[in-house]
Amino acid sequence: MSDSHYARILEPTPRLPGYLKPAADKLAARAEPVAARVSAFLRCPVRLAQLDISRTLVRDSEAEKTSDEVFDVIGDNGQAHLRIHVSAATAATVTRSLFGGDVMEKPVLAGISQAFCQQIALAALDLVPAPGEDGTPAPEPEVDLRKAEPGRLGTQPVLAIDLRYALVQPPDVEIRLEFPRAYTDRLSRPGGKLGNASLKTLHFPITAVVAQRKLPIKEIMGWEKGTVVQLPGASTETVSAMVSAGTQRILLGKGDLGAQDGTKCLRITEVKGGDKPAAAQKMAS
Repeated sequence: MSDSHYARILEPTPRLPGYLKPAADKLAARAEPVAARVSAFLRCPVRLAQLDISRTLVRDSEAEKTSDEVFDVIGDNGQAHLRIHVSAATAATVTRSLFGGDVMEKPVLAGISQAFCQQIALAALDLVPAPGEDGTPAPEPEVDLRKAEPGRLGTQPVLAIDLRYALVQPPDVEIRLEFPRAYTDRLSRPGGKLGNASLKTLHFPITAVVAQRKLPIKEIMGWEKGTVVQLPGASTETVSAMVSAGTQRILLGKGDLGAQDGTKCLRITEVKGGDKPAAAQKMAS
């Protein structure tokens, strides 16, 4: 894949590709549970005023430069499942709602913002436990919430959901949730990761190439029945498996010609990127 094609895949897209719709729908469904947690935390009703979902790049460098409160939810594997942005104006709104006025002490502000984002994380990751049979609330799980650090999410595309909740007393509460693709893929189960499941439905023509040689048009026009064309370096047994990508052909691997069940086939002996012994047992008819 060329650099230009790769850059086109990674650039922000105002319109989500169709294969991301299942994950986007499930993210949108989290807006109301998040609203419930926000309302309970602020002890006042909130209303969803705006919801936008987009695919964009992680901009880790902005995590340090912004005045927003930015936290990462870390999973058991040490990777971030979610990044939460709470605008500075929203952090001030939260403290005013809780204390009836502005709070200047930075440790207090930091603690309130972290507690607020903890509640958001529970709803955004669908971790809010169901109440017991007698209606008593179940204990809530702890989430590993840490200050966002550059490089933690890498540079992969993320699905971002921007939420704005209207309060009885303005200003509004603005929250941005960024889900790395590894997590949003799991949202789209069953069937494995979304990316792999989508690739399995695609079809590509595979070409077995014995050799390649460039010839002048004059020589080709002189071909007749019985003309022998020399193919330097060609092997009658080992051939290359190629897939067409636009005007280019990309090498997938190499294999030996053979037959199976009366059909010509190719036994894969080498996969691009290194030898994979297991792949040598696969037969491509």
